[in-house]
Amino acid sequence: MDHFEMTEKLREKADVTYEEAKAALENSDWDLLEAIVYLENKGKIHHTSSNEQKETEPMNAKNGDTLGSMFQNIGAFIGKMVEKGNRNVMEVHRRNKIVLTLPLTVLVLMVIFFWVTIPAIIVSLFFGFRYRFSGTDISPKVNDAMDSVANKAEGFKDNLRRKDDSE
Repeated sequence: MDHFEMTEKLREKADVTYEEAKAALENSDWDLLEAIVYLENKGKIHHTSSNEQKETEPMNAKNGDTLGSMFQNIGAFIGKMVEKGNRNVMEVHRRNKIVLTLPLTVLVLMVIFFWVTIPAIIVSLFFGFRYRFSGTDISPKVNDAMDSVANKAEGFKDNLRRKDDSE
């Protein structure tokens, strides 16, 4: 970048005159960052808060870009979640054998669109099914919690059997 381009860039960024920008760059051996610090120390750069800037900016294409980037960020987030959901799975076990393996993305979609999924999972615990999660993003604590829930269901079922046998 030549001296003229650097001066123009500093003038635009710092909102100073061409002469002030050139003097700051010459004073700082044409180092753009040092020139900004120099102008700031001289009190030539005035910072505006983001609220003040929003109030003075007219609605233009720049604001549209912000909306577009927001949608882009949301899309990227959803993409990462789907990728993570496909990388991790829920395994359904019965009698120490894997009966079914589902990517978490499928499980989430089932829970969202089929309300009966959660009650079916709960009821299946009483029929000896157990659930485990595996994958790169799964904490061992999740499976400890799932084992605890399955053990509670087994205990509840055993208590019902004992009450039925005693009657």
